Amino acid sequence: MSAPPPLHRRHLLLCGVLGGASGLLAAYGLNAYRDRGVEVLRRYAEARREKLPLKIILVRHGQSEGNLDKTLFKTKGDNLMELTELGSRQAVAVGKRVKKVVHDEKVHFYVSPFQRTLQTARNMIFSAFDPYQVVDVSVDPRIREQEFGNLQGDNFVGLRQESTKIRRFWYRFPTGESGADVYDRTRQWWDSMMDRHLMEQSGASSIIVVTHGLTMRLILMQLFHWSPNTFHTVWNPDNCAMYVLQKNMSSSAHYPYFVDEAEGDRIMSSIDLVVTFQDNSTKQLTMVDYLSIPPPRTLQLPAVKQLLAEQFGFDPLDIKGIDFYNGIFQRFKLPPSIQDVAATARPSCEPAGLPHTDQVRGMISSALHTADGKVWRVVQKVIDRREAWPRLAKENAGMLLVAAQGAHGSIRATPHTGFFWGSRDFLYLVCRYIRARPEIFDAMVTAMFEEVYSMDPELPAEVIDAVFKELLVHEGLTFAQCEHVIDKLMQRGEQIEYLFHEWSGVFPALPAAARQALAKGLLPSVGRCPHAALDFVLKELDALPQPEGHRNDFSIDSTVNRLVTVSSRVCRRTHFSVSSKVE
Repeated sequence: MSAPPPLHRRHLLLCGVLGGASGLLAAYGLNAYRDRGVEVLRRYAEARREKLPLKIILVRHGQSEGNLDKTLFKTKGDNLMELTELGSRQAVAVGKRVKKVVHDEKVHFYVSPFQRTLQTARNMIFSAFDPYQVVDVSVDPRIREQEFGNLQGDNFVGLRQESTKIRRFWYRFPTGESGADVYDRTRQWWDSMMDRHLMEQSGASSIIVVTHGLTMRLILMQLFHWSPNTFHTVWNPDNCAMYVLQKNMSSSAHYPYFVDEAEGDRIMSSIDLVVTFQDNSTKQLTMVDYLSIPPPRTLQLPAVKQLLAEQFGFDPLDIKGIDFYNGIFQRFKLPPSIQDVAATARPSCEPAGLPHTDQVRGMISSALHTADGKVWRVVQKVIDRREAWPRLAKENAGMLLVAAQGAHGSIRATPHTGFFWGSRDFLYLVCRYIRARPEIFDAMVTAMFEEVYSMDPELPAEVIDAVFKELLVHEGLTFAQCEHVIDKLMQRGEQIEYLFHEWSGVFPALPAAARQALAKGLLPSVGRCPHAALDFVLKELDALPQPEGHRNDFSIDSTVNRLVTVSSRVCRRTHFSVSSKVE
C-alpha cells in the first residue's frame, strides 16, 4: 500500500484559513450567546425591580409602659409591655398619617409579635383602614425588639453603661442579643419579605412594618449600606414615628428606595467629633445632621467643615483636622499633614450636572403649579444634592426664602383644580429644610405666616397643617424655636377654630418643647379654647416645676377646703354641723 501524498503548502494554507474562520465564527457565536444571556438577566432584574412594593413604611410602636417606667422591666417581660393611653392615641394618629400616604392602595402589614406593636397595628388598622384594603397581617418574630436577656437583677444599669462604652451594635447582653445579631435576622426578614411579595402578587402595592426603633434603624442600615459607625450616629425614632421608603426606578440599586421626607419623618443623626483648630487647640463638638454628608462621609472634609461652621459659627478655614472617631483610634491616625494632602487631592469642585440658580428658581416656580407628587420629589432631590456643596447650600436657603416671600409671584392653587397641592408640598419642603438650618429658621417662619399666609384665602390652613406635620412634631426644635412658631400662629387669631378642630387632638402627643410653647401661647386666647384644649393647658401648667416644698395656696381644692372650714365654724356657732371633707 503506497503512502499518502504529501500536503501541498496551498492545502495547508487553505486549512488554516478555514480553521481560523471557524474559530472566529465560534467565538462570535459564543459572544453573541453570552450577550443575549446578559441581556436576559438584565431584563429579568429590571422586571423584578418593577414588581417591588411602591412604598415600604416603617412605623415605631406608640409609647409603652416600659417607655414610661424603666423599672417595670424587672417585673414584667419585655414582650408583654402594653401601650399607655398616650401610646394608643399616637397609634391612631400615625394610622391616619399612613392612610394619607397610601390612600386607597392595598397594603400588607408586617408586625413584631410584642404586645406594644400588636396594639399599635390594631389601632392603626381599626381607625384608618377599610377592611378590603389590608390584604394580610403577618406577625414575624424576626422584626421583634433586641433581646436584652434576663432583667430581673439590679445590674441592668451597669450593663447599659457597658453597652454604651462598647457601642450598641457590638455589645451582646448576657443571655441576650447584640445589635449585630438583630441585624442578621432583620436582613433575613427583608430578603424573604421581598421574595414573598414577588411570588404571591397579592395586589398589595405598599408594605407597612410596625416594629421597634432599633429594628427600624437596622433595616435602614442594611438597605443603605451604612457602616456600624454611621449606624451609631442615627437617632432612635420617636414613638409612632414613620419612615417612608419610596421606590425610585432611576436608581441602579438592587432595592431602589429612598427616604421620602415629604411623606414621612426625617431620619435624624449626630456625631461627636474632635476638631483640631489652626492654633492646635482641640474641642469636642456634636455635629447634627451627619447623614446629610454624602458618602463616604469621613472623606468629605470640606463638606463637614462647612456644616460645622454653620452650626457653631466659626470660619471653616480655622479647622485644621477632624477626628471622626472621637479619639478612639488616635494611635493609628494619619498625621494631620497627610490627612490634609489626602483631602485636597480629592476633587472638591461642584459637579457640572448640578442645576444652577436660575434653573432651580424656575423649577420651584413651575412646581408650585402642579399637583404631581413626583414633581416635588424632583425638587426635593435637587435641593438635597445641592446641599452637599457649601456655596449651593447657601443659594438654596436664599431661594427658598425669596420664594416664600412671594418675590417671584404669589403662591396659589392650581387654576384648573383649585387644590393647593403645590403650595402644600412647598410648605412641607420649607419646614423640613429649616429644621436643620437654625440661621434662617425665624426668617422662614415669619415669611410663612406673614407673606405666604396672606397670598390666598385657603393658604392659612395649609400653613398650619405644615407647621404641625413637619415642624412642631420634630424633637430637635428648641423651646425658643417652638415659641417663635406659636407666637406667629397665635397672631393669626382668625384661624384659631381651624387649629382646634384639626389639631387639638394632637397637642398632648407633641414633643415637650412644643407642648410647653403651645400651652403658653394659648393663654391669651383661653376664652375661645374648647375643653380639650383647656385640659391640655391645665395638664401642661401642672407639669411646670415648682420650688421644693412650695405649697400652692391658690388652688381650687385648697380654697374650697378653707371655705368649708370657715362654714363649719359658723355652723357650730348656730348649732349646725357640716362635714369638713370635700368629696
